[in-house]
Amino acid sequence: MAMPSDSHVHSEWSWDTGGPRSAAAGTMARTCARAVEIGLPALAVTDHLDVEGWLAGAEDARRFPALVHDGRLRPPPLEIDGYLAAVDRCRAAYPQLRVLTGVELGQPHLVGDVAGTVDLRTLDRVVGSLHTLPVGEERAERGGCTRTTTPPTSSTPISRRWS
Repeated sequence: MAMPSDSHVHSEWSWDTGGPRSAAAGTMARTCARAVEIGLPALAVTDHLDVEGWLAGAEDARRFPALVHDGRLRPPPLEIDGYLAAVDRCRAAYPQLRVLTGVELGQPHLVGDVAGTVDLRTLDRVVGSLHTLPVGEERAERGGCTRTTTPPTSSTPISRRWS
């Protein structure tokens, strides 16, 4: 039986990996090599494109201290030229693998024009992600949306999980 394609992988070009000049460097090439090794016909490298920031939770501050300013996590823009060059290198190195371009566009319903950042029409895939919820006039990831100091459990009433 043929393996299915993977339509949503991240590489060193996603801001939450540390970026292309971090220990994550080469993630795209390693992912493509592994995809070929296990017999995937294709994969879509859909790296993060977050235009808006959000209230930083404790985990954000711990993992991404350089990106937290005034209590908000502010992701850097996707370095689209470097990302596309990396895709081209992977396509050349792994011709048996169909490597699709794409982004994971954070909060697409809140984002206006991203044309100054990336022309979405030039990509093979655009995945919309909903990672934040309203907290008053702000937005936060799920962990930053709870008012309790302990995480909700399956026995926590739903009405209190997102209060």
